[in-house]
Amino acid sequence: MSVADDGTHAFSRRGVQDIGLYMIVAQNYGINAVAIFSAGTAGTVSIHAGTDIDLGTTSNPDTDTKLNIWVDASTGKINIKNRLGSLRYFTLQSLG
Repeated sequence: MSVADDGTHAFSRRGVQDIGLYMIVAQNYGINAVAIFSAGTAGTVSIHAGTDIDLGTTSNPDTDTKLNIWVDASTGKINIKNRLGSLRYFTLQSLG
């Protein structure tokens, strides 16, 4: 899936346990941003936030030059906002 710079996408957690472990990869021309984190209805918890990643709990940290990740408290969806400066291709993988 691709997300333009300053664009936001919400990933559904339908059918997932209350707390899940995830890995996200953002790619563009060989530049990667990677994070492993847990997410549940109470928000995100950083396990390993790699370079250019900023995790919010239940609201957008909205940090410029970062991939912003948070859980929407009302929908339970994992949201990403691309503030990395150009279009990125994202893969979100559930690890458990």
